[in-house]
Amino acid sequence: MPVRLVLSVAAALVLLHQGGQIVLIALGVPARGALVLAGGLLLTLPLIMALRAARVPLAPALGWNRTDAGTAARGILAFLAATPAVLALTSRATEVPPRLEEFLRDLLRADSAGEWLWVLLAAAIVPAIVEELAFRGFLQRGLAARLGPVPAILLASAAFGLTHGLTRAPTAFTLGAMLGVIAWRTDSVLPAIVAHAVVNVASIAASNAEEAIPAGAVPENVPWAFAAACAALSAILWRAFVVSSRRSDPTPPPPSAPPSRPPA
Repeated sequence: MPVRLVLSVAAALVLLHQGGQIVLIALGVPARGALVLAGGLLLTLPLIMALRAARVPLAPALGWNRTDAGTAARGILAFLAATPAVLALTSRATEVPPRLEEFLRDLLRADSAGEWLWVLLAAAIVPAIVEELAFRGFLQRGLAARLGPVPAILLASAAFGLTHGLTRAPTAFTLGAMLGVIAWRTDSVLPAIVAHAVVNVASIAASNAEEAIPAGAVPENVPWAFAAACAALSAILWRAFVVSSRRSDPTPPPPSAPPSRPPA
């Protein structure tokens, strides 16, 4: 698909998805239900319909491809190790408005086994799938085919960051760029979905842990020492991932010499 068409479809889907969430919540739909409905019916379904209308094969366009499990695991571990360092920087650079912080706490709070399942589905699994298919799948892959991987990763990450709001945009952009590298080098969106879901689950667990621990017992920001250790570990894991990843861009072999003619 041409770049202009990819950008137009992506912009329309983001507006539909973000606006749909607001409308659903305004109509009284609980926030968790609004996330599931908007993600499935207002983002993924229209995206699939648009690709089918353009007669574009779904799996290649969305990056729903099989990949090497070992390579994918290295990328996921590198991403997870880098996340605390990213949070240590971005959480100090931005401040979440109190109303948004209260909304997120209510969204992620779980007081029973049934609520835990519902929260995990609405705030961890569904967002990871639909967002990765849209941003690292359709948008990044569509742009990479015309612009190359680096501009595609940056543009898709910028769009991903803005959909999370201005205060959370730096964090989302940085994490999205790392997910973009994983998706590109594995030629698959599946490892990015897993990594995204794991971070979401960790956020839910941390939010509920803070609810159960007395105020002041948990630091508001990731400690620098812990963040530095995670960054060092992440650098080692990223190197291992890059070396083993499918898209290592090896130097092409020299052309073989033309066969010599047999003597006359």
